[in-house]
Formats: sequence, structure tokens, C-alpha cells
Amino acid sequence: MAGINQMEQRLSVFRSELKYMMNEVKASALEEEVRRFLMPDTYSKNGSYRVKSLYFDTINNKDFYDKRDGENIKKKIRLRTYDENSNILKLECKQKVGSLQQKTSLVISRNEAKALMNADYSFLLNRSQEGQTACKFYCILELGAYRPTVMVEYDRKAYTYPEYNTRITFDRNVRYSEINLNIFDPMINYNYALLENTILEVKYNKTLVQFVKRILKSKKLTNISYGKYEWCRVLLQQYAE
Repeated sequence: MAGINQMEQRLSVFRSELKYMMNEVKASALEEEVRRFLMPDTYSKNGSYRVKSLYFDTINNKDFYDKRDGENIKKKIRLRTYDENSNILKLECKQKVGSLQQKTSLVISRNEAKALMNADYSFLLNRSQEGQTACKFYCILELGAYRPTVMVEYDRKAYTYPEYNTRITFDRNVRYSEINLNIFDPMINYNYALLENTILEVKYNKTLVQFVKRILKSKKLTNISYGKYEWCRVLLQQYAE
């Protein structure tokens, strides 16, 4: 825990987010234009990188149904890593009211992540000295009877622009598993979702810069309301039927 204590333990960010889905031809053309104005983030300088998330939901799948049914207030809980060998992961809660989004993060250790995968959230009570964040996560997870639900992984390229903390991501090869929920396993046998489609996400604070608005408008994109987690859950539900 010594290394973690030297890092920022909590992060709460209010953001706006737009999502679009497109085929690879349109995505490649759009990415080429984005590269003219935005810089690749640290992880994207050598190409795409993997994002791996283990999502949690209540025993009656409240978060999934809130999203599916179009509730104005909704949230999702996930454990995220970019490397199965990492000793540091992030527990994140994304809460959304309309188009405004707040993401709260807590940096956790590998052992704490293993406890989460076993639906043991008691370690969060031992981190209450860090403020309200750990206690908030404990109350949500324990009182809601949350448990691991689905693993989602994809390949991401991300681009940033400093004004309004603008960030544009291209997510490809979205894949999922409900059988293997071990986030440290590098050999998960995934099913693929959204094959031949790319998900574009545009995130920013306060307002979207004008040139990004023009780029998006020129491509005649259709905004979508659902995310990768919800889409994977929908597919799993369809297969179950």
C-alpha cells in the first residue's frame, strides 16, 4: 500500500460525454482528421492500447435496467486495468444525470482487487481515513448486494486537446465474457460485440470546442445513448433467451 499512498487516492470529475457508433471506413477517415488537431495521449503514442474492465451490478441488475429503460439518473461500477500484471487498479463509479457525468475513482491494490472479485468489500472500511470516497463505495457495493457481472475489453486510441480538457477516443474490437471474471487472467475467451464497428466517445468540460463540433457535424454522425457495458449485457440477455 506504500506505493498507493503516494498517489492521488480519489478523483471526482464532472464531464459531458457524447457517444457515436460508426463503421471502420468512417472511423478511419474521422481519426485521420482528428489527428490534425489533437495529440495522442500518453498511452496511444505507439498505437492502440487495451482497456479491461470488470463491471459490477446489483443482484437484480438495477444499474443495467436503469440504463436500458432510459432513466435520467443512473450509474455503473467497474474495476479497471490496462495491464494484468499491474499492482495498481482503479475502482470507478460513473454517475450520470442527463448528459452530465461524474466519475469518482479510487486507486486500489492487486490484493484489494482480488477481494472485490470475491464480492468482499470490507477492506474499504479500513480506508475511511481517506475521506468519503471509500465509504461511499462500500455503502453502494454492500447495501446494493453488488457482484461481478461481466468483463469487457477493447482496443483504444485516445486524443486530447487542452482547452476544456477535451478527449476523443476510438474504441475497437469490443469483447466480453460473463464466464471468466478474473481481471488478471490474460487468456480470457471472449465473445465479440459490435464487430466491424467503432465507438467514438467525446468528453469535455463545460463546452465542446468549435472545431470539434464542425468535424462531428461534417461526418453526419448519430449520437447513441448506450455504452459498451450496456450493449454487452443486452447481447448476453438475448443469448440467454
